Amino acid sequence: METAKEILQEIRLCSQKGATKLVAIDGFGGSGKSTFAKQLAELDSSIQIAELDKFPYLPEEYPYHPAGAQTRVNLERFEQEVLIPLTQGKEVRFQNTFWWKTDEQPQWFRIQPGGTVLVEGCYSFHKDIRHYYDYSIWIECAPEEAMERAVTRDGDNSRTLWEQVHAPNERKYVNVQHPQDYVDMVVVNTLKEGFVITTHNRMNIVSYNPEWPKIFQSEKEHVLRKLQDSLVEIHHIGSTAIPGLCAKPIIDIAMLIPSLKDAEKYIQPLAELGYEYQPERSSVERYFFVKGNPVKFHLSLAQPDTFSYWKRQVLFLDYLQRHPDTLKEYEELKKDLIKKFPDAGKEYSEGKSEFIQRILMLAEKEQK
Repeated sequence: METAKEILQEIRLCSQKGATKLVAIDGFGGSGKSTFAKQLAELDSSIQIAELDKFPYLPEEYPYHPAGAQTRVNLERFEQEVLIPLTQGKEVRFQNTFWWKTDEQPQWFRIQPGGTVLVEGCYSFHKDIRHYYDYSIWIECAPEEAMERAVTRDGDNSRTLWEQVHAPNERKYVNVQHPQDYVDMVVVNTLKEGFVITTHNRMNIVSYNPEWPKIFQSEKEHVLRKLQDSLVEIHHIGSTAIPGLCAKPIIDIAMLIPSLKDAEKYIQPLAELGYEYQPERSSVERYFFVKGNPVKFHLSLAQPDTFSYWKRQVLFLDYLQRHPDTLKEYEELKKDLIKKFPDAGKEYSEGKSEFIQRILMLAEKEQK
């Protein structure tokens, strides 16, 4: 349940487009999507689950529906009856259409708007509906293993249907659309360890979290206890250090030492705390480290020179806190960039460079 707890925290912090927070849980049939959705719901009783499998195509429509990658679910109906109403804050009421269960009467289901709704099922992060979601998860499992789990679940008489129809269509969907490359989180379903986070594909910009200063303070104390070095100073920097500013949920830390000539001796102690040194992201001004999977902390080892990396950090943060309009402008820029570059990589950083340089120039003028 630890993975579910960690992801539930991210879901709670992520921003929300409509009246209801919508979360996609996609993956091959039999991969463990339903199990993981139930784990999340057990941790928060207010969470509701919408099962995509309750919206199947009729037999004459499937598997030859002209929608590109074949799907066994009616995404158009699901969009009209579930996604749009929840986004608009309306109650959802729908009837399942399990036409193959001739001995069962159709059931009515209700989903209340507001709160969090998990959309669980293969094709839930299909390109035609993925724009509705505020957060997304892919449950990773080898296709062959997932199919065997599905057959075990549905009974051996379902094997032919899975082997000849469902599994090939699901693989085509994944090969065509690559949903696992666009979700926020990839979670692998292992037999021994249960659900384990493997990849954080996309970094959300989330609303300011008042817990960030506390998280920083706790980590600062943790690092100082390990190092036992009176010459080290540790400061909270970056967007999470500015009250009210939205940010990527990564705490940026500046660790100042008298001279970078001594930086090498800190690599091993920091590694013992979980910090990975990344020389390719370092420079003559700083040694760069990351911690966590997904990453929770960035640490820059620097020295307090007058025109150094550290000086620029102080100037930039101080200016933003004294100019609310500029702070708002920076926030909007970050939101626009994360939409264009959802992996928050090189292009995202480069997109902020011109703004940051302009603010540094203004801040230096104010100091004169």
